[in-house]
Amino acid sequence: MGTLRLGNKVVDTYFSLFGEKENDITYAIGWGFRESPTLLIEFLKHHTKISITPDEAKDALIRLQNYEDDGGFTDIEVIVKGSVFIVIEAKKGWVVPRRDQLMRYQQRFELHHELNSRFIVLSECNNVFAAAELRHINLPFDVIPVSWSDVLITIRKTERLIRGKERHTIAHLRQYLSGVITMQEIESNMVYCVSLKNATPPGWSISLIDMVEKKNKYYYPVGEGGWPEPPNYLAFRYSSKLQYIRHVESYEIVKNLHDVLPEIPFVSTEGDLNYVLNLGPPFKPDHEVKNGDIWPNGRIWCMLDTLFTEETIKAAKELTDKRLEMNKLRM
Repeated sequence: MGTLRLGNKVVDTYFSLFGEKENDITYAIGWGFRESPTLLIEFLKHHTKISITPDEAKDALIRLQNYEDDGGFTDIEVIVKGSVFIVIEAKKGWVVPRRDQLMRYQQRFELHHELNSRFIVLSECNNVFAAAELRHINLPFDVIPVSWSDVLITIRKTERLIRGKERHTIAHLRQYLSGVITMQEIESNMVYCVSLKNATPPGWSISLIDMVEKKNKYYYPVGEGGWPEPPNYLAFRYSSKLQYIRHVESYEIVKNLHDVLPEIPFVSTEGDLNYVLNLGPPFKPDHEVKNGDIWPNGRIWCMLDTLFTEETIKAAKELTDKRLEMNKLRM
């Protein structure tokens, strides 16, 4: 058998021709539902607790990128006539949809109120983290978080149940999704945990905590003292516990902090550079996360979901280190 390349990339499954963007992955899942009624049955059973018959699965309507007057495009809709209405919103990476995006779909659920309806959010997120994030959004309808890893597990289970053309399709979908999911770097959900002093440096008109909480900014030197390149997330701790986590929306490199933070006095510098990070809204676990036995001013890395599952930052770091070591052994 010859080799097929798309540009410089080897194409080893026909799903790879879709690409690897958010919509591409969605289209692959939609095609999988259409070509494998068994996959649709297993997906609904495991992730929504809804049971449908093989005949209902074969006759189901699968809509991709369906637009309505509410102004929103649904990634996937699954409609079993007179019985089931499912909306699936898919995200690539450790993100969940914003509230305003999800609220666009409320009208669709009201139109299908007589049906067995569910709203599913697919993402890289650990389900514990995603559920906590979605609770904070406070929606008028229930949202079910499902990770891409869970979808892959369902696909593998389905593959063992079927034969013939249906199994051939699912095998290609499993291979495609495995590549897309493992391509996501394990560090993509890493959080850099830093300590904030409850102090105002000499000459400043703003405290370090207020710089973060009121100005939504944080800074540190470029290439000094072990400081990293700007991470995806920063976790801030003071008073011996985690206070909140902030997504790094953007950053800039400046010579003088006064240019972007006028509360900091102008200081003449010769070549010193600083990252100034612009921070998104704060979020945090539902439970208190103490520091544990770590250096008071220490800066450490933790996987995002570990801060939602562990009781201390130290325990989150230990679990993160264990996972990273296991990942090295698999490579």
